[in-house]
Amino acid sequence: MSAKTHLGFAAFVASIAALFIPICTGLWYFFGPPILNADGSPDNAPVRSAALLLFASPVFLLLLSAYYAIAPVVVQRIHRRTLGALVVFNLVPSSGLALLLGVQGLRAFGLLDGAISFGLFGLFSITFLTVGSVAWWLIAPPQAHTPVPKPPAV
Repeated sequence: MSAKTHLGFAAFVASIAALFIPICTGLWYFFGPPILNADGSPDNAPVRSAALLLFASPVFLLLLSAYYAIAPVVVQRIHRRTLGALVVFNLVPSSGLALLLGVQGLRAFGLLDGAISFGLFGLFSITFLTVGSVAWWLIAPPQAHTPVPKPPAV
């Protein structure tokens, strides 16, 4: 297996690792017992959201595979490629996603809901991206962890 193929495989497995917990949660809601409203009628909103997550998971898988293929290259250009640098780099998309969803919660339901949305989405997205980064770090070939020496200036 060539180095580029191995890095692509590492990015794909990292995206599966990052999506493992959300997909398992979606499957649990989809196949779990029905959730009832206060009046006793069945609530199908969790089932609909789980079905949407499962339906859109191939798109998320492709997006995260691209992220885990590009993120180590960007980190290498900015800083030495270490696991800590990858985890810190994960703060960029997770804080952006948390800010976007926090502002939506702020507009719809007020300051408290916006703050809760920001905190929860930020925490969950950084957790899932970190799980994927650790998986990438463990699967990527050892030469991907060491910087390529630059040729001497003439």
